[in-house]
Parts: sequence; C-alpha cells; structure tokens
Amino acid sequence: MPLGFATPLIRSFVAIPAGFSRMRLLRFLPLAAVGILAFCAALAGIGWAVGSSWHTARHDLKYVDYAVVAGIVAAAAYWVLRRRRSNTIGRRASNSSR
Repeated sequence: MPLGFATPLIRSFVAIPAGFSRMRLLRFLPLAAVGILAFCAALAGIGWAVGSSWHTARHDLKYVDYAVVAGIVAAAAYWVLRRRRSNTIGRRASNSSR
C-alpha cells in the first residue's frame, strides 16, 4: 500500500478517538485545524523537496509505508487490548466486593 493511498485513509480516522473520548466540538475544531495545517504544510514541503526525484524516493521508501501501517495497527491493537484488560480487572474487583 503506497503512502499516497494510505494518507487519506489514515486522515479519515482522526475524529474517531475524539468521538470515543467525547471531546467537545469547540475544542476539537481548533485542534483539528492546527493538525490539518501542519499536515498540509508537511506534505507540501516534502513534495517540494522531493520534486522530480519522486519515483526514486518512492521506490526506496516503499517498505516505510508498510512499517507505518503495521505500527498503526499494532498501536491500535495494543490500545484495545489494554482497555479490555483494565475493564475486565475493574469488573472483577467490583464483583468480588459484593
């Protein structure tokens, strides 16, 4: 999966953690705007710097795409497992006190 394909896919999931944590819209919007600005500036800067040697850079860095996606999947799995364990431990403690 080339990074060009993964970038919009990853960006589309940015609001999900904010929704899970019940972040207020008035707090989310300015933070999202700052993130979007930084993201777009970084992409534009990378595009300008790479310029005409894009095909060479893309070929050299294709495994970085896989590593980034694998890292995101691993981090999400770790987060989900950690949340489930903490919820299970909390339920056990509350059930044993009855």
